[in-house]
Amino acid sequence: MATSALTHPPNAELARRVYETIYEGTESFDGNGQHIAYLVGSILCCAAGIEYHVPLDESEQEFIDLLRELFAPEDAIWQYISLVVDEPEPEPQPTGWDVLVPFVSYVVDDALNGRKLGEDQHAIVRSAATGHTHRSRLVAWQCGFEPIAVAVHSYLDCELSDEEAIELATDYLSEINWFAYGATEPESCI
Repeated sequence: MATSALTHPPNAELARRVYETIYEGTESFDGNGQHIAYLVGSILCCAAGIEYHVPLDESEQEFIDLLRELFAPEDAIWQYISLVVDEPEPEPQPTGWDVLVPFVSYVVDDALNGRKLGEDQHAIVRSAATGHTHRSRLVAWQCGFEPIAVAVHSYLDCELSDEEAIELATDYLSEINWFAYGATEPESCI
């Protein structure tokens, strides 16, 4: 009967050394067991290694600190560990309607009542947050470096079309002589 030699994975010696060094350095695997299992498994399987995403949680940080104490920076173990810094998700930038709200100077409704924003209890920019079904349409013109916007809505909280909102806003600004050289087309209506 033929006997075969027991074969070891190519990195078995490194895996054994990592296991023994960590055990000797800690005399316990408490709190690090899962990290050691993944690391030794990665070494034995000649896998790409394990990734830890920065910022590390407490157990990951403790494990990495332990490895830094026990293994030199040039040790082969480090080719199996990657610290990945995740780029933070960019903050969503306001678009469209939300961008124009701070530039609202006037409010006009379909009852032809125009006034400055905040002049009375109805001179507001309407939205779901203010308890309205239909939010104000914002009609904007570029005015120097900043836009000027007119909030247009229905007195009865009905939806207005772009054409209606543009006409009401343009008529109101013309009435208060806002246009220096006659009414112009707005840049946007949202």
